Amino acid sequence: VSQYLNEGVDILLEEHPDLREKFKIYTVKSPSVNAFTSTDAKIFVNLGLLAQLGSEAQLAYILTHEISH
Repeated sequence: VSQYLNEGVDILLEEHPDLREKFKIYTVKSPSVNAFTSTDAKIFVNLGLLAQLGSEAQLAYILTHEISH
């Protein structure tokens, strides 16, 4: 799942390779509907959030929201 999320960020930031290098995305085995970003550019997405999403567009929105932090 983490690899899939990283591939999504690859697509979202394909025109910004310098920015892409900074981010690492991880999956958290938690039923909580949440995603968050650490101060060192690590993005954590809970499995509970992924289970609630209805499309890849919603996932893209979540990832871009977290990147903007």
